[in-house]
Amino acid sequence: MGAKEIQTGDGKASHNLFNIKATGGWKGDRASVMTTEFEAGTAHKERAAFRVYDSYEAAFSDYARLLTDNPRYQPVLEASTPEAAAHALQKCGYATDPRYGEKLVSIMSQIPDDEPASLQSLYATRTQGRQDSDVSAVTQRRAAMAYAVENEASRIF
Repeated sequence: MGAKEIQTGDGKASHNLFNIKATGGWKGDRASVMTTEFEAGTAHKERAAFRVYDSYEAAFSDYARLLTDNPRYQPVLEASTPEAAAHALQKCGYATDPRYGEKLVSIMSQIPDDEPASLQSLYATRTQGRQDSDVSAVTQRRAAMAYAVENEASRIF
């Protein structure tokens, strides 16, 4: 991946590629940043605390853990297509932007057709088709999500 860093308001690298907020349970460092939030479809600016990671790898792992370990995002993991997963992220409350799902779909439409299209195929590609019976379904989903995110981030940066 390139050397591009996500910058916080104070100029320190946060490595927070997914703009995950630092809620009450977050034990790591925080960065206070101005962000655009939507309420009843209207955008407004507000200051919010976001998670700070030591590396992009840590951000990828945390994002995958957030989606796989939080029951709120189960519809994302059960989505049959990447487009359905994008819309499920929005419906599950991942972002307040009412157009978040369609924006993700627009970005995904720019990915070449020969890229793996589902989390299962991503996992199979990552493990070169080896299905270890000792690997739990959650670990498989986590690996697939991390691989998908890593590939997309590498393409962008």
